[in-house]
Order: sequence, then C-alpha cells, then structure tokens
Amino acid sequence: MSRPRGDQGSIILFVLFVCLGVAVLVQTLSVVVLCAEHGREVESTGRQSMAAKDAGLAEARQRLVASWGPLDRMTTGTGAGEVWTQAVGLPDGGQWALDVIAGQPAGVSPISVSAWAERGRDGLDLPLAGLVAGTATWALGRSQACVTAEEASLSDGGATPAEPAWFRTAPAGWDGLPGQAAPGTLGAPWSLDEGWRAIFTGLAAGGEGTSGVGAGDGACVLRGPEGGQVGLPAGWGASATEPALVVVVGGASLDARGLGERWGVIVVDGGDVRLDGTRLHGGVFATCTVDFGAGGAVAFSRTVVRWATDRSLVRVRLVPGSRRETLE
Repeated sequence: MSRPRGDQGSIILFVLFVCLGVAVLVQTLSVVVLCAEHGREVESTGRQSMAAKDAGLAEARQRLVASWGPLDRMTTGTGAGEVWTQAVGLPDGGQWALDVIAGQPAGVSPISVSAWAERGRDGLDLPLAGLVAGTATWALGRSQACVTAEEASLSDGGATPAEPAWFRTAPAGWDGLPGQAAPGTLGAPWSLDEGWRAIFTGLAAGGEGTSGVGAGDGACVLRGPEGGQVGLPAGWGASATEPALVVVVGGASLDARGLGERWGVIVVDGGDVRLDGTRLHGGVFATCTVDFGAGGAVAFSRTVVRWATDRSLVRVRLVPGSRRETLE
C-alpha cells in the first residue's frame, strides 16, 4: 500500500529542516571556537606585552641605582620597546622622584605603563658593636686594648670603656688587656644573611642595581677567591667627615694593615681581617679571625656604624600604588 504524497513531502521537508539546523549549529560552534581561540591569543599577547613593560620598569629602576637622573630613551632586553624617564622636582628642589614610563612602538601596543621611582638611603643590617668576629689574635706582649670607644660612643654612665666585642670563640687573655671590655659569646659564626650576600655578590660582579640596591658615596664591594686576600682601595676612609664602608664577599680575607687613622666600617663575609698598624674609628664585622698585631685597634664609633646601617647604600624602588596604564 503506497504512502500518500502529502506525507512524503512532510518527511522530506522535516529532514531538510533538521539538516539546516545541524548546519547552523555546526557553524555556530565553529564560530564560537574560533572566537574563543582568537580571544585567548589576544589575551595571551596582551599579558606578554604588559609583563614586558613591567620588566622594562624594573630594568629602568636598576639603571637608576647606578645613575640617578633622566634616562635617554632606550630599548630594553625584555621586549618592552622604549623605556624612558621624566624627572620631577620636589618642592624642596631635590630630585628624589622620577616618573618612569615603559611603552612600545606604534602598531605594537597603544598602552604605556608608568610608575613613580623613588630614591632613598639605606644600609645593611649590622650589630651595634665595635667588633664581631669568630675570634681575635694579637702580637705577643701587647699591652694596649684592641677595642676602645670614642668619647661620643660611651654610655651616659661611662661605666664601660668600650662597647662589647662578640666572638664565636673568645680569645684567651682578652680580659687581661688594660681598658678592654669583657667579650660576649656568639651562638653561631657571624656572617651576612642570604639576602644581603646575594645583593653584595651581584654588586661585586658589576651588577649595579641588583634588587634596587647600590653602593652609596664611600661604600665599595670587593670579591675575592675563597681563601684568597684583597686590599682596601687607595684613600679608603681617610676623612673623619666622610666615613667609608667596605664589604668583602666570596670567602676572601681583607688586608687593612699599615693605614694609620681610618674612619669606616669593615665587613668580611667568610674571611679574616688584618689590622696591624691601623686604628679604625667605626666597627669591624668578620666571620673568622681579626688579627690586631702589635698596633691595630678599633675605636668603636656609634655614629659611623649608624651611618653604615642607615645611609651607606642607595636604594631605588617603584612606589607601591603608583603604577598606572595610559592609552596613547
């Protein structure tokens, strides 16, 4: 028995509508997938572009540690395009803030990123004492104190002639030197912490601006082979009004003998210090041995040590909350 032609036409029309619906659904899904993929690529490119600009700001900050002031337009190694700074004077006429701008050439990105860069003084963490070391030695028959205190560093009561010296192993006979304060005992060998060691190692390798920290006026960083020896730069610490700081990393020892009167702070991470013939107004901090010889001495100066812990270094930071994006 044959099916009426009207029913056959309805079935064919229904099949056509189903096929059309499937085609529309497939095309819609294809468009959605393509749009999603394109959006993902655009977002990824945008994120990479913003990360490159942020890296450009960080690189500019590092350069500002070594040389503070307006920078010429420069192409960074981060793909950030051009990075430049504009100097902004503060009400007192000082130049302690700069506006750092990172942008990319036209056609790459129309957005520039900027932030305030702020310069300040800083210093490394040190105990407030005249001497911190593994131990100390001096020439046989020595009769004068190895550590004394300058008049301004004495306590109000004047009960102790010197700020305490701290040792991992207290040297025999230390208490017997006239005018010598009794030593304290360290629980572990003194050394720079990992953060400061990484910063100073980078500075010694020529990495000015590592972590936004650099050597200030009068400060220098030396690196020598473990077990080796380095000497102080010529003229180091020669003025009472301009104290100096030297930091030695790498496990080398410092030869500071025969310099007469000097003003500053010596820091030797992992090595010894030789002071015979030098009277240092400030402080000495060494992991191993400090050798005073026949005439070396430390005259603890609270002012000089405070300078080393507060103002011997330069730090540049990107001010939190100052980052902004601008559509050119």
